[in-house]
This record gives sequence, structure tokens and C-alpha cells, in this order.
Amino acid sequence: MSPEQMQPELGVDIRSDIYALGTIAYLMLGGKAPFSGDLMQLITQKIMHSPPPLSTLRSDIPLVVEKAVMRALEKDPNKRPETVSQWIAELKEATEDVEDKNKSGSARLVILAPTDAEVYVNDERKGSIGSSGKLVLSTIPAGRHILRISKRGEKDDERIIEIREGASEQVIQAQLKPMQNKNGQPSPLNSSGSGASQSNLMPGIVACINCNARFAEGVKFCGRCGNRSFTVISEGSDKNNFTCPRCSTILPASAKFCGRCGLSNVRSGNLPSNQFTAKQPDFFRNIPKQVEKICRRCGERFPPNIKFCGRCGNNLS
Repeated sequence: MSPEQMQPELGVDIRSDIYALGTIAYLMLGGKAPFSGDLMQLITQKIMHSPPPLSTLRSDIPLVVEKAVMRALEKDPNKRPETVSQWIAELKEATEDVEDKNKSGSARLVILAPTDAEVYVNDERKGSIGSSGKLVLSTIPAGRHILRISKRGEKDDERIIEIREGASEQVIQAQLKPMQNKNGQPSPLNSSGSGASQSNLMPGIVACINCNARFAEGVKFCGRCGNRSFTVISEGSDKNNFTCPRCSTILPASAKFCGRCGLSNVRSGNLPSNQFTAKQPDFFRNIPKQVEKICRRCGERFPPNIKFCGRCGNNLS
């Protein structure tokens, strides 16, 4: 429903249908509806706010296409096209310059994943999964790429994919698994303490200030234009976590000892002069998990490869 349909005093005409068509186009391109929530939330949002630009959901939508869709979703009916045929002609003209079908080696890539999962290709954010349960990408060139699908509270699905030249469509089903806490139960966030091998909290999103391509936070240069300057679009789910300077394990903000390598004063970032760390991460990752160790001092539980308690620093050997 258009905003004016929720305000009877404004009257309704053909431009309400244009709003409905714009909503459908937004959903097809962005993977989610312009607004979400219960009935009262939808009414308030549509009357008070404009929909988020499509470029906040996907970075590969041409600006002219985005403008045509967002024009149909204007709150003020007078700012929308006057007729449906006029809007369709405007959208058709905007898409004539899109070279998706003419790009050599490009193929239609369909990602199937849970709602709200984030999709990255070569660390560039391509969009999020909407209520349809899928995201369609048509601008990925032929060749090998790193695909990563992230969702809060679940382990990332990261894999190498190969776009085959001449293929019409490739479908990939995400394999996301719930995070496990120290009792073996699903956990909404990685809360197993400093003994965890890695953190799967949602990363922040940054945008290149030159070409506006979006990447996971921590990227050093833009894979599209090579620029090295970025602006923060959204911050990650936990900015207080930090990495151990010795073995690179991600630790919670309260940690004083690294539960993996036993380094004390991990916040200082200083390593003992006699430590060699180049091979340590691989060494610790390759130790198989068997049983848990329990700290005799504070009762905290850790995987068998942990030598020091991340809570109190007690030697677990």
C-alpha cells in the first residue's frame, strides 16, 4: 500500500499503482521489501520515511536504474511518474545502458541462503538475502572467486567458486551452521571465551570513497578501483573484541590471558623477545579436538589444546 492509501484525506489515484510496482521492482532487485515490521510499524515508516536506497542493499545496481525505482517509491505522489506507462518507459530506458547480458563470460549466479544473510564475493559485499531466500547476481565475471555468506550467530560459509564461461545459471546453496557454546549447545554468538579458534560475529561494512564499492571491514584496498580510502557504512556487531598478538586468536574484551598460547597482558600487544610466531597459528589449528580441559582454579572449560586458562591465567597442563 502507498502512503496516501493510509491517509484517506489525501485521495488515491493511479500513482498508488506506480508505488506498488516500484515496491515489486525494489523487492526483485534488492532481495527485501522497502519496509518491514508489523502493521503499525509499516504505516509509520511509509508515512514518515523514504525507503533505503537500493545501493545500500547491492553495490552492482546502476545508478540510473536505482533512480527509476526510487522515483516510483516517493512519499509524495506528485513526485512520482504520472502514469504507469511513463514509469515503465523510464525504467526501460534506464536498463538499456546496462551491459549485463553483453559482458563476456558473465553468468547468472543464484545464492540460496537464510533471510538477512550477507553475501560477499572477493570480500566485496554484493547484498543481503531477502524474504525470497535467494540473491541473484549477474555481474560476476567468469573465473575463480571467493564466496562468503555470513549470518549473525552462525558459522560463515566461505568457499572458492568458479563461474563457467557460457553457463546460463549457477545455483549455490549456503551451508551455515549454528555456533556452538562450551556446553555443545547452539549459541547466538561465539561465547566460548578465549579458547575459540575464530570469531564469527558479523563484520562491519565499509565503502570505497571513490567508486562506492562495499567490502567487509578490514580490507586494505578496493578490489574494483584500487583506492585505499574507505568510509564506514555499518559497524560490526562487537567492536570491543581484539586479537592475540602472538597467535591471532580473537579474544573478548575482558580477556587478560590468551587461552590458546598463554600470552599474558594480551592488551599490551607486546611479545616476549624469544618468541617466534610465524608457524604458531597453523600449529594450534591442526590439533584435533578430543575432550575438554577444566581449570582447577576457576572451573572454566577449554578445548584440549589450550594450555592456559583465559580467565585467570592458571596453567592447564
